[in-house]
Amino acid sequence: MQRPIMNPSFVEEDDGSSPPVRWKIPWHVLLKPFKVVLAVMLADPFARLRNKGLKIDEGTPVSRAIRALLYRLAFVPVIMALFAIALVYASTHPQTYPSQMDPMTVGTYYDPVSYNSEEGVRIDGWLVPAIDARLVLQQKDKVLRKTHPAVVLVHDFGGRSQDLLPLVRPLHDAGFVVLAINLRGCGTSSDTGETFGLDETADVKAAVDLLCKRAFVDHDKIAVCGIGTGATAALLASEIDPRIKALVLSQPVLDSETVVHHLVPQHAWFSFIEPLCKWSFEIGYQVDVDDLDLTRHHDVLNAPNTLVFAHEDGYATLARRTRLQQVRDFLVAKLKPTAVASSN
Repeated sequence: MQRPIMNPSFVEEDDGSSPPVRWKIPWHVLLKPFKVVLAVMLADPFARLRNKGLKIDEGTPVSRAIRALLYRLAFVPVIMALFAIALVYASTHPQTYPSQMDPMTVGTYYDPVSYNSEEGVRIDGWLVPAIDARLVLQQKDKVLRKTHPAVVLVHDFGGRSQDLLPLVRPLHDAGFVVLAINLRGCGTSSDTGETFGLDETADVKAAVDLLCKRAFVDHDKIAVCGIGTGATAALLASEIDPRIKALVLSQPVLDSETVVHHLVPQHAWFSFIEPLCKWSFEIGYQVDVDDLDLTRHHDVLNAPNTLVFAHEDGYATLARRTRLQQVRDFLVAKLKPTAVASSN
């Protein structure tokens, strides 16, 4: 006969009939910081000194009201500075939406690549080699010993590499190696702020470094094609990187005023905070907005190896067939890819 086993704890097990314990929101803890701020703003700043025996002349009611008003106005600069910082942060971190489109959707093979800029920001993109099955069948093993010119495609502010997909296939068919990159602020570096082409210059330069490490790329024939912020980044990168031999710029940032208008809501009530937002942007990202002024880059914009599309042409015109043909013909004339030369 098996003896019964007693529970030594003498505690009845929970049968599940008791109601579950609900987590209560500690409102008194969450509201405590707001209470402290409110108490500081409404408190008498001389109360503690008065309790210690320091005699303060109360003055007339008007003087006391003025003194209290000035005391509370001391918080205004702090509030304005925080408001400007919030505007700058929100404006330089636009929300991007993922897309399932890639070069395969236009019938082009690609390799996903990832690299670091000089500041350590992770950048990803698509590398489309110039060699495909057609060239291998035509030129056999000779194609493996040739180098090809390359083009870096750079998107606009708040965009992604998918925005320049219409250019990938025409440039690839023309014999170019195509590298479409995602600038900082999107892709793998979505938590990084965008700076309208100033810090993005390092992303473009690092993309050129990546191409120069590929054996099938002609290091003396590298071009950059950009839109908006990407155009500005390409323009600034070409001034410090002599390896960039040709530029295609569509609607680069005009000047610092364009940036300030993007940082501040376009309303008459917010015009007073524009200088503060500009300073916050420059201090926060350690840049000089005046470097974006196109008048400072007159030599590059008027160089024979630079193709510029005016702002009145519109963003969408770059994807038109006539515009794509113009970009393709310009780059072919400047870089002379081998595939095109062999077909003529």
